[in-house]
Amino acid sequence: MQAPVQIHIFFCFLFSVTFVQCQECLREGITYENITPVEKASYDDGETVKLNCMTGYFGFYKLKCNKGQWQTFIARSCSKKKCGHPGETPNGYFKLIEGKDYVYGATVEYTCKKGYEMASRNNRRHCRIKGWDNSIPVCEEVRCPVIHTDGTVTALGNTVEGAYGDVIHFQCVSSNKSLYGNNIIHCMENGNWSGPVPQCIGRGSLNTTTSVQHEDGLCEGSHRTTAPVRSPHQLLEEWRDSNRANIVDGDDFMIGILAKSAHWPLSIMAS
Repeated sequence: MQAPVQIHIFFCFLFSVTFVQCQECLREGITYENITPVEKASYDDGETVKLNCMTGYFGFYKLKCNKGQWQTFIARSCSKKKCGHPGETPNGYFKLIEGKDYVYGATVEYTCKKGYEMASRNNRRHCRIKGWDNSIPVCEEVRCPVIHTDGTVTALGNTVEGAYGDVIHFQCVSSNKSLYGNNIIHCMENGNWSGPVPQCIGRGSLNTTTSVQHEDGLCEGSHRTTAPVRSPHQLLEEWRDSNRANIVDGDDFMIGILAKSAHWPLSIMAS
């Protein structure tokens, strides 16, 4: 009789162990997204567990093990944390370059409007756990260098703090001199003036209507000048070098300006 009793007891024990195991809930049975893994591999029947969201997400779940099945009795879906609006910057704008909304993981990039330049070291902001990182970038007005003249030229305009779009007008102090160069320049978006400061040159030193100045300093008719004077071709080359970026129509444009300011006959200029 003892053998059948022992066998019966063994099967009862085996059944009870199997039954208890069937009542457990496994970690693999939790399938919610964006949650941190639970610590234990299995939970006993009736045991509860709280599920926390991953970094950058908010919400939580509470589950209970009921006869081998997880039952959810509190469910607040894990959603990305919101950072809100990143903030406007005067004289600039921004665009979203990463993400689809102002939530955790998003990145915005700021750009300055024309005539302004980025003064901040970083022009991007990232949505982090505690909100947007970095400060709102600052756009400053583009400035051009101070205008300096040699005293023979008068500069009209904002010569000290020239900003993008500012225009400077030049004229000679003496009515006996002619302006050699551009009479108008403007401050460009790259912080440079559109041309160099012009010079004022005496009309007589450039008047070659009755005589042609040669490179050796001699005039036609063997009349030597009192001081070495540069030939028209030398002046042309110097003007071309200093105004190369502003020549729009080639030599014809340049010759026209020199002929107007220095009264050179076009027949001589074209030779």
